[in-house]
Amino acid sequence: MTVRRLLISSALLVASLTAADAFADGFAALVSPPRFELSGKSGGTVRQVFELTNRSGAAARFRIHTADFTLGADYGVTFHDELQADSCRPWVAIERPPVSLPAGSPVR
Repeated sequence: MTVRRLLISSALLVASLTAADAFADGFAALVSPPRFELSGKSGGTVRQVFELTNRSGAAARFRIHTADFTLGADYGVTFHDELQADSCRPWVAIERPPVSLPAGSPVR
């Protein structure tokens, strides 16, 4: 998997965070930094922290995880639960237990 695909995957992952409880009230989340580029050596560990802020007017529950996806000709995104070829999921960890955030609250 190329670094570019990993970055796109990470960006789409963060952009597609699920907030089922807040969806009906207007989903709004802010991720900072909005983009990051990582480089590392084979077999090494690279760490990056991002901050997620619930910008909606109500509490929201977020699920943060990696996801495989494909981009359609119309630039639509289709997410896949099953592991895809060249997936970053076996070696990238962007997972944590679901988190509930009050309106306006951040988590790192």
